[in-house]
Amino acid sequence: MTLIISTQVAMSALNLIEFHDAHKLSVAKAEFWKGVPALVTSKVQLAQVLDAKGRSAVIEYLRDLEAVARSECDCRGTVQVIASGRRLLGDKTEMAPGNGPFSRT
Repeated sequence: MTLIISTQVAMSALNLIEFHDAHKLSVAKAEFWKGVPALVTSKVQLAQVLDAKGRSAVIEYLRDLEAVARSECDCRGTVQVIASGRRLLGDKTEMAPGNGPFSRT
């Protein structure tokens, strides 16, 4: 009986820790995505004075970031800022909608 109760207590504690860690991760992700529009704006402003070769590295970065944002970010505005930044730098690539929160809207 003591072993069963101890195991149940240990499992409850483990579940609480996992929930707490998942919550911390969720908060960290939200904070990351919250700062992305300012980061993108800065990168795009700096890249606008570069030649085409210099802009291409920023465009590639923004494409990668947008692909991740489309599947992980909960803020449509953040995805729009990234896409707009790419277009301002001359990128006409259409991105697939992905499988994120906005893929069906």
